Amino acid sequence: MGKKFTREEIFQARQVRAQGKTLHEIGQVLGRSHNGVLKHLKQDDRGSAPMPWKPRPDRLQDFECEHISVGLGQGRSLSAIARSLER
Repeated sequence: MGKKFTREEIFQARQVRAQGKTLHEIGQVLGRSHNGVLKHLKQDDRGSAPMPWKPRPDRLQDFECEHISVGLGQGRSLSAIARSLER
């Protein structure tokens, strides 16, 4: 088992996590494995609010999902539906 996180490492991990960095990136900054960072952040996050969800910019919008569902119900191909959505 690896050495315990220092207070400075905990503070730095929180700061880097707040910037939206991945566990791998946090591990690289701290010189720790991403698994160790994950284990620590899970313990550290108990009782705190979850991080806000940030959808990717290329994520389908609700109306696009509905359009796909209707199109499939009509027997249209995925290619035809994608063309109509200009994707």
